[in-house]
Amino acid sequence: DLINFTRTFSPEQPIELMQTEKHQQVFHEHEKDFWFVMVAARPQPRETKKDTHIRELEHRILLAILHKACRQLKMMHGSLVPLLHEGLNVLCDRLRHFFDIVVPLINFDTADMFDTVDGIQFLATDRLNFLRMQSFINKVETRFETDLLATTVLVDDFLMYSGLSQTDTRCMYNFLRRRIQRAKGEKVQHARGDNVLFLSSAYKSDDGSGFLTLEDVGGQKTPCPIRVYMGDLPDRVQPVQLVVWQHSRALFAFHVTDACGKSPQFYEALEQFLKEEIKNTVSAILEKVQRPPRTEDETYQYIYFNHMNLALKSNLRKKGALTASPANAIQSTDIPELMGYIEGMHADFLGSPDLKEVIMKTRTNEQWVVGRKAGNREFYALFDTQNSLAEVNEELQKINTMFFNGICVD
Repeated sequence: DLINFTRTFSPEQPIELMQTEKHQQVFHEHEKDFWFVMVAARPQPRETKKDTHIRELEHRILLAILHKACRQLKMMHGSLVPLLHEGLNVLCDRLRHFFDIVVPLINFDTADMFDTVDGIQFLATDRLNFLRMQSFINKVETRFETDLLATTVLVDDFLMYSGLSQTDTRCMYNFLRRRIQRAKGEKVQHARGDNVLFLSSAYKSDDGSGFLTLEDVGGQKTPCPIRVYMGDLPDRVQPVQLVVWQHSRALFAFHVTDACGKSPQFYEALEQFLKEEIKNTVSAILEKVQRPPRTEDETYQYIYFNHMNLALKSNLRKKGALTASPANAIQSTDIPELMGYIEGMHADFLGSPDLKEVIMKTRTNEQWVVGRKAGNREFYALFDTQNSLAEVNEELQKINTMFFNGICVD
């Protein structure tokens, strides 16, 4: 067995990558003695000659994709040990069902550094507005003290508040964004095999408020939770019930106890309380939280990532569709190549703690790629053709001052 064989040479650092002429394999130990392997074909020389756009994914990206899928698996199914105790066929069927859904959603053609860091886009808001939201959450959790365990709030797909740990917050953030983007009244199957409807908008609501997690029994839709598993370590993962409520552009994910998860009285009381408080609090908050306008920062292409809180900010879209103005826009066909350079810089920063800045210029289109690191923060900028390195540095200082207030200055 390859995994046990490699432990002979590195007991503390298990195998992560194996490359052959035609394939590369990445390995991840999901739980003790439970390993997942992702196998990706490597482009052959004759293929790259015919199509210059074919690229080989870095193993770091593949490993990050595998880690993300395993985090989702743990959130939806918890530990694999109880499933194995039910029988090997039960475990295999559950894993097959999960990965048959997850794998087709992964776009390997556009996988890049965004997948590697798996960051969180936080809502840009002032302190007073955040404190208002926190006060509202405190009221809800105080009112339902014995029932509510934690709350997560998204506004316009941006995270505004979370009472979960950082690891669980990232999982819940990705889950909610993916579900809302995909949900069209589809059924969600969780660990016990129950079918729950996850809607993309509030069901039969005049004011845009209502539950998104519903149970369809004989055509009658009633609030119903989704069972998820929370916890940073496999042996501490606990099942909780997830109830999702929407009001206008805000999404509230409540983690509730098993006892009240199926109680109609709980949902009636929660709905009544939320609607009363939303009129007084949340609507006023959303009025002050405007959708991000197209501002001057869209004349630049940049990525900012903070390892400490997983904060990610960028105006580079996932599929290479840029929001930049024509004045400084970089062609979308150049994005995969430039993102490859950024991924390389990111790996260099991780591997060399003393490295603070990398600047390079491409040969083909003479575009500048700049990477800076300060503590736990990384900042990357893409520039179209500039006359000199001094001009690039001047433009970079403008971005730093305008949008990040010198965060990349030690």
